[in-house]
Amino acid sequence: MLAAATHPGLLSGLVLIEAGPGGPNPNVQAEIGGWLDSWPTPFPSCRAAVEFFGGGAVGAGWAAGLEERDGGWWPRFDRDVMVDSLGENARRSYWKEWASITCPTLAVLGQRGIIAAEESARMLQQRPETVAMSVPKAGHDLHLEQSHVLHEALQRFFRDITEPPHPQANLTSSHLAVVQGDRHTQHPHQLPLGWPVGGSVARALCVNVGRW
Repeated sequence: MLAAATHPGLLSGLVLIEAGPGGPNPNVQAEIGGWLDSWPTPFPSCRAAVEFFGGGAVGAGWAAGLEERDGGWWPRFDRDVMVDSLGENARRSYWKEWASITCPTLAVLGQRGIIAAEESARMLQQRPETVAMSVPKAGHDLHLEQSHVLHEALQRFFRDITEPPHPQANLTSSHLAVVQGDRHTQHPHQLPLGWPVGGSVARALCVNVGRW
């Protein structure tokens, strides 16, 4: 998102997945640090890790971030580095940068995710051309919980920003909803997805997963 705000000529589109410009959150480092500290590392096996993280695709996805060494399964990342990387989020928000973005933007949110309705509403107020989608029954890990829905949405978005716009472009899915105001309103039939496209289609596409 910051690349799109700082270098608008480099990007043809922006996708936010469970991410928003809200903040600051002074508790974020303590919250994430406490959660990481709750992991019973080292895990005795990859299967044990999958079960700890909730099982299924979500559990497998988190367990994929572990590595086997010294007789157990450990995180591939350094806990302190991870927590320190959230320092800026604890001190500031990114509303100014969000408002300055000019490229087509798709925001995909989980209905049970971390982006509050108030934040998504303000995002649309500042940039009403943004297409905001809420995925029912999905949380922050919607890319694992509803990967097929996200794949469908991304395919359509990529197609719309790299091909000439059509007079009427719609994505049909029974799994999608659009964020309107302070509530999630499900649209079981058609969700309009159409953006004016400008500039070279060879530009990069920036995808943010989680907060920046």
